[in-house]
Amino acid sequence: MTIAQESIGVTDWTIDSVHSTFEFALRHSMVSTIKGAFENVNGQVHFDPQRLSNSWVRAEIEMSSINSHNQGRDHHARGSDFLDVANHPMATFVSTRVEPQDGDRFMVVGDLTFRGVTNEVNFDTAFEGSTQRMDGSLCSAFVGRGTIKRTDFGLSLGVLIPAGFPAISNEIDLVMYMTCFPATAE
Repeated sequence: MTIAQESIGVTDWTIDSVHSTFEFALRHSMVSTIKGAFENVNGQVHFDPQRLSNSWVRAEIEMSSINSHNQGRDHHARGSDFLDVANHPMATFVSTRVEPQDGDRFMVVGDLTFRGVTNEVNFDTAFEGSTQRMDGSLCSAFVGRGTIKRTDFGLSLGVLIPAGFPAISNEIDLVMYMTCFPATAE
């Protein structure tokens, strides 16, 4: 761990929902990529750079906050074919362990619950640093990257395009951008 990580002195953080997003990218017709984000993310982080095994994260993602830059697509995604927001308004991620990796990286392993189905997901994570905001308060940032399969969460492969591939890829790339402030600060 870097000196900056060791010197922050704060271990308990609250995810700043205004400055955090849970992004996704998937292939459409196997030739183009659609990107979007869930814009309402809340939760807590316990980050102990001295003993990463003591660290953890809990996050809630509001499914209705999807923004794929197309209102019609977002409306369809909120329906029962995909997100099923009416029955499953939130997705959650609860880490089960944090493992050191090379350099300043670590693997956050945990349970992602989406549409009532829970699966283990790995997020290759980096501590992006800490700084003082304009108002003098401290903030820190983390970025975690992982991949899930739609079928692991009970979604079908759906319609096939004429080439025989699913119209939407089974694999979805996820990126969690978390800005956090000390848990004691409001």
